[in-house]
Order: sequence, then structure tokens, then C-alpha cells
Amino acid sequence: MQRMNFKRSLLLGSSMAAFAWAAAPAMAQNATTENETVIVTGTRVQGMTAADSAAPITVLGSDSLTHGAGSGDLRAALGQTVPSFTADSFGGDTANLTLAAALRGLSPNDTLVLVNGKRRHGTSNLNVGGGSSGGGAAADISLIPTAAIDHVEVLLDGAAAQYGTDAIAGVVNFILKKKSSGGQLQVSGGQNYNRRGETFEVSANLALPLFDKGFVNITADKKYHGFTHNGGNDTRLFSPTGTEAPEGLIGVGATAGNNTFLPNANGVVPCTAGVCVPLANRQGMPEYGRANRINSDPEYQLFTSYVNAGYDFSDNVQVYAFGSWAHRFAKAWENVRMPSQVIATPGSSQPCSATNRQGYNTALSANGITPACAVGIGGGISPLGVNGTGLNANGQIISSGQAGTFYTPGELVMYPNGFSPQEVLQEDDYQYNIGTKFNLMGWDIDVGAGYGKDRANIYTWNSANRSLFIDTHTSPTNFYDGTFTASELTATVDASHSFNVGLAGPLNVAFGFEGRENFYSIDAGDTASRYKEGGQSYPGFQPQDAGKHSRKNYGVYLDLAVAPVEELQIDIAGRAEHYSDFGDAQIGKITARYDFSPMIGIRGTISTGFRAPNLGEEFYSATQVSPVAATVQLPANSAAAKVLGLPDLKPEISTQYSVGLVAHPLADLSVTVDAYSVSLGDRIVRSGTVNYLGGSINVPLVNQAIIAHGNILDPTANQVGVTAFLNGLDTLTQGVDLTVNYPTDFGAYGLVDWTLAGNYNSTSLSSVSPTPAVLAASNPNATFFQAYTLFNFVHSAPQEKVGLTANWSLDEFGVTLRETYYGPQKGFTTPNSGPPLYPSNQAAVGLTDLEARYNITEGFQVTFGGNNIFNIRRDVVGFTSSPLSANGGTNSASGGQVQNPPVGASFDPNGGYYYGRLTLNF
Repeated sequence: MQRMNFKRSLLLGSSMAAFAWAAAPAMAQNATTENETVIVTGTRVQGMTAADSAAPITVLGSDSLTHGAGSGDLRAALGQTVPSFTADSFGGDTANLTLAAALRGLSPNDTLVLVNGKRRHGTSNLNVGGGSSGGGAAADISLIPTAAIDHVEVLLDGAAAQYGTDAIAGVVNFILKKKSSGGQLQVSGGQNYNRRGETFEVSANLALPLFDKGFVNITADKKYHGFTHNGGNDTRLFSPTGTEAPEGLIGVGATAGNNTFLPNANGVVPCTAGVCVPLANRQGMPEYGRANRINSDPEYQLFTSYVNAGYDFSDNVQVYAFGSWAHRFAKAWENVRMPSQVIATPGSSQPCSATNRQGYNTALSANGITPACAVGIGGGISPLGVNGTGLNANGQIISSGQAGTFYTPGELVMYPNGFSPQEVLQEDDYQYNIGTKFNLMGWDIDVGAGYGKDRANIYTWNSANRSLFIDTHTSPTNFYDGTFTASELTATVDASHSFNVGLAGPLNVAFGFEGRENFYSIDAGDTASRYKEGGQSYPGFQPQDAGKHSRKNYGVYLDLAVAPVEELQIDIAGRAEHYSDFGDAQIGKITARYDFSPMIGIRGTISTGFRAPNLGEEFYSATQVSPVAATVQLPANSAAAKVLGLPDLKPEISTQYSVGLVAHPLADLSVTVDAYSVSLGDRIVRSGTVNYLGGSINVPLVNQAIIAHGNILDPTANQVGVTAFLNGLDTLTQGVDLTVNYPTDFGAYGLVDWTLAGNYNSTSLSSVSPTPAVLAASNPNATFFQAYTLFNFVHSAPQEKVGLTANWSLDEFGVTLRETYYGPQKGFTTPNSGPPLYPSNQAAVGLTDLEARYNITEGFQVTFGGNNIFNIRRDVVGFTSSPLSANGGTNSASGGQVQNPPVGASFDPNGGYYYGRLTLNF
């Protein structure tokens, strides 16, 4: 189906292109205007435009960010318009609540985010998944309201020598609105094709004068987004064809509790007392028939705001201030659990009494746990039970244990229908910057300071602590898991001056200083969340996980730019930095552009760079629990990691080359082509799991590391292992960026701005760090990087992405039509049983976005549109019994099929999204 849709998309795109070239040229509209914008990113020469820049700069105005962007999310809008900008569509665990983005297929940490040219602080919610996004703690672009943005400057080149750490892949600089009058009020709403993912948003922007020489620009945005659902038939209850059998567990790899049962020749698992669900009693399961909702959008409410202000005391002195505040409340479904996940045997805990039946709120006993019993957990008759199942004298659900139930006689059952936990995030984020700009003896000087902080409280709802229930016959259903906090304090001084040195152009000299202090902390969860193995799905953070960490760094730079002859620009930059935790770094960059004529020029860059490990990568520690596995994330800079022979983290280092062509073959036609190569050494990545139990390779030393870290894991878990962040890989990323802009005039039929933008990006492994000697001594086959881990890392995004956009306008009407091609993508999935690998591939697709706008009156506009209007979905991973089969495999995580698996960071897995918007400008 996808291939047929791709042919349709290719035909549509070709028709659009042919229609454009057949038309006569007209004066340039939006695209050319953006190219002529004076930029402040990638250069310290005043008055430089994007069209004249020696560095590849893409400028996007506010219309480019909103036309054809239905979701209203700034991060997603950039992903639609900048091909080398990848916006994650899904994340594991809490990373699904704060999605990331990156340039050129590298880590989100390798893209520097600026606001008004000043560094934006990062998120506290570290991405602890694998792939290129693992370890991501970059600035959360979704917390910047689109209505506050005047334009965006995207530097597609390494710039660490100019800006410091994090700028290996490039820089995204959001320039805030500076108007002193007028404003905008906007209301929008939409939903996905299957009527899920309902989204409602209200935004307002108000511009006011500040006395007679200043401005205050205020933006506020409130958004709600509902759950989506990408699950499929649950393999524990349905056959591969989606039909049910009258009894027995159906399908390959079906599970009951923590045991795996193999099917007979007819594909049916024989029904045995205590492990089966009769057909008549399955309807009580959460989301019956589609039990797993994990790989779907979270539900969230998001408030974002920005204030930007400035005042000119004179022609030579101005002050500025800008700041933001955001609040997010989000929750995401996790893997479904069977009723047998949380059961207990009567008499195994301390006796209940009339004074402690209210559960966990009474005084703690000596071991920190209240010896209380639950009153009416679930209530009534168990839908999964049979005759005789009900409540005991203490109000607890008790099983009769007859055939057809998930539990044995006399067991206490907390969730008779099973349960689906939710991971919940409550986040507050703010940043403020102040400064002054003035001219002193011909030097333009900018002195500024900023402080940003992100704080995220993490909870688990609709869950249970299995060991607590066994030991006390009670467990809370909601847990406080802990709090992440990250902050950054910055101070900067920048100075520049142009000197006439007798060459074709002046020599621009710029230098500056930057000081930063970073802080990161983890607070422990409540007692119940971390008792023994902790709450299901997301155990609370242990006291040994908790801690406060900080570091300071100081940097200086020198930047020289000159035009020796009229046709040649040269920019040379150098930077030195000192970090309190790992030492010094020195890097440099040289950029040049030569214009053979006004119609054609070439440009190129040679640079070195570095990225300091963020404090989360150095010190994050946690335990991750699925229904059948437990994994401990060891802090990289810890004694427990040293048990496995892991050294402290050190910075990533990069060497980058790029060469490009800038052409204007026609008066209004602009073409840029830039090829690049980024060699990244000591790349910080999350390892694969090194197992103590349940893996194809088991390493006894792992258990010693877990003990050294102080963990107690679920004794029923059939897979136990550890992961860690380490300087594990050297990679080589190579690619090409292409941009073509051309306006056409169709006379009485309107004006069209055409943009063709594409990116080819390929990452390969240069080397993999060897297994530490102490770990190899425990098991010679031990490794931190299994083959599938490395494969998924380099295939985290499609290699090709090309978009053709047409913006048509005629009087009060406007239409945006965009066709985006995503190349094929490969990946592997590992089911619960461990080592076998199953292909999880995505074929090439073409997605169509369409938006229509009409100005009802001056300043009042109505908009209707759709993204992926033909509702193209990701390829389905089918049920098969053999790994690496030609027709796909099973994704049996927790026994549930994921109908549209999140393969890497390609397009939105939720299918078509359709929206409407009302805009009032005043």
C-alpha cells in the first residue's frame, strides 16, 4: 500500500515541478525575502545576509513556520521545513513526554539552541534510550511558543569554535518578535484520522511600546493534546489472524505472568489450570483486544509564554531583557500487565487489623512498610475469575484457582483485569536573560547574563509494587518516583570592531568571554515507589540514585573575518575552554567563500569541535522494569561502573569538512548544494544491555555491579542486566543538503513560491570501544554493543528526505501544498524472550500536506488543512514464528503487537492529522 502511495506522491511532485518551470518568472516573494534577511548566526560581521553568507544558513519566517504546520508545535514545524532537521516522533519511557530534535542525524546534544543569540538551557528529562537520541538533554524546542518567533536562523555547519560545546551539527537561533504595536489571537483544533489525538490550542501575542524608544512583546500559548493509540491485537489473546479461540493463550511467544508457553501444531497454547483466559472472561482486560498502548502519543497540557523587551537610551546604548515560563503536565501509557503480575498468598504478610485497613497511610513499621491490607481493591467479582471468586474477610480479591484464571487457588489479586501503568510528568521550565549593548571607541560590545531552569516531577499511576503487595497485601496505585532538576547560569561579553586595512573589505575583529555553571540533581521517590524492585513500569529513584552535581566552565574566543579581494570572504575562529570536571579543550574553524560571478560561487569549511558530556549522562542512575525484565542504568562516573571497568566520561571530539555551491542561474532562482563530512570521536552513547540473567550472553560480574549500586531487583524477572553511558563509538556522518527557491507569476491565477529542499545523510561506524578487560575476564563473549544495538544506532533516521513545497496566493486566498519523501529505513526488534532479532523495516513513503487559507476581512483569517492527508501509516510488523524471516517478525514486547512500530525518527506514526485555525491580526 505504501509503495502505491509513493508512486502517487512522486507523480504529484513531478507535476508540481513541471508546472512551476513552465511558468514565467516573477519578483521573488517569501523565500527570497528570507534569503535577504540580515543574519546574526554563524557570523559576527554586521549586515551580513543569508544569501551572501560564507556559511550555509537557512532563514525561516513566521509564515514558513505556520503554513502547512497543523500541530502548532515549533519542533515539528522545523522538521517539516528543514530536511536535515529530524524531529523525533516517539520516545521510550519519559522521553516520550519531552520529544527531542537534531540536525544531520547526530545526537540532539550536538545541536546548539539559541534564543536571540543567547544559549538556551537544556531539559532535565534525560533520554535514557538507545540510538542517536540516547543521552539527549538538549533544549526543549516545544517549550518555545511559535507565536513569539519573528524568524529562525538555522546554521547547517559545525560552529563549536564560535559558540562552544553542543554546536557540532549546527545551530538553531530563534529570533523573537520586536514589534511595539499590534498583536495576534489564534485558535486552532484538530485530530488524527482515527479520531484520536484531539488537539486544541489558543495563542496570543501582544506588542506594546515601552515609553518612546522601546518595546515589550508578550506571547502566551495554551495547548491540549489527547492520547493516540497505535496498538494491535494482543498476542496473548488473539491468533495471528486476529481471531480468538475458545480457550488457551493464542499466538507465538504468548505469555502468562512471567512464563512463556509454546503453541502446539495448531498454533494454540494448551490451556492449563492457572495460566489460561477463557474466551468469555477476556473482555475485562484494559482496552480489550488492543491491550498495548505504549507506542503512542501521550496526553498533555502545555502552557508556554515569552516576553521580549528592549529600550534605546541613545543611538549607542540599549538594554534588553527576555524570558520564558512553561508548564507541562503529560502522561503516557506503558506496557500492559497481566493479572498474575501482582498477586500474593494469604498469611504471608503481617496480620491485618481494623486500624490499618486504609492502606499505606498509617505509620511505617521497622522495615519502612506499613503492615496494612487493602480494602476492596478492584471491588466485586473478578471479570477474569470463575464461580466463587470474590472478596475475603479483609476486603481483598481472592481467586478460586479453577481452570480459566491467571492465578492459583487462594491467591490475592490486586488487578483482576490486568493493568496498564501510566508514566506522568509535571514540569516547570523558565529562563530569563538581561543585557546591554553599547558602542565604546568604535567597538560594539554586548554584555549579558542569563539563567534557565527545568524541573520535572515524575510519577507512575495505575500501577503497583509487586513485592510490597506480597509482603503486606497492599500497595499504592500511584507513586511519586522522584524529581529531575537541571539549570544553567551564563555570563557573556562579546566585542567586535571593523578596521580598514587596505583590502577589498574591512577586517572584522571579534572576541569574547563566556562563563557557565551547570547544575543537575535527582531526588529520590517515595518509599513505596522504591521498596525492593519498586513500582511496575517505572520504579522510583533510590537514595543511591539521588544526588546533586555541578560544574563550571570558562571559554574565550577570537574571530577574524576579512575580504582580501572583492570575490573572496574568509572567516577564521578559535576557542579555548576550561571545564572543572574534565579539563581543557581548544578548537578552531576556517570558512571561506569565493564568488566567480554574481551567478555562481563556492564555499567551504574546515573545523574541529567538541561536546562536553551533560551532567545527566555523567550521573543519571535508575532501574527500568518491564513485565519480564529489569535493567539498572549505572551512572557513568560511579564506583558501580568501575566494577565493570568503565572509565569516567570525556568530551566528544569532531573534525568536519564541508564544501558547497551557491548559484543564481536566473534572476529569481537560487540554488545551494552543500556536502559535508563529520568525523565524531569518543561519541557518548548508551550501551546495549549486558545481562546477568536471561540473555544469550550472561556475565556474572554484572551482578556484582548491581550489588555495588545497591539495587534489589524483581526476583521473578527472567532478564536482568545493566546499561551505562560511555564513550563507546567513533562515527563518520556524510551527506548533502540541497535547497532550490523559485517564485513564479501566473498572472490572474496568482503567485507561487516554490521550494525544493532535500537531505541525504548517512552514518557509519569507524570503530567501537573494546570490552573492558575486567568484563571480558568474567565472560570472554561479553560486550556493551550487540550487533542490533549498533545497527539501530546508525539507522535511527531515513537516509533520504526531500520536500517540494508550493505556496500559492491570490488576493484573499492562500494555499500551501507540500510533498515529502522519506527514504526506506531498517531496524530490528528484540522480543521478550531475548536474543532473537526480528526485522522492523519501513518502506519509502511520500506524505502530502495541504492547507487552504482565506482572509474573511482585513486581519481575520480562517484556515483548514491536513498533514499526511492520505493517512499513510507505518508498515505493520506481522506475527511470524521465526526470527529474521523474509516477511517480517513479531514485536512481542509484553505480549502485545505494536501495529505501527516506532522505527527511528521518521514520520509521525499516527497517520493523517486534520485541523482548522482562526487567526485575528490587529
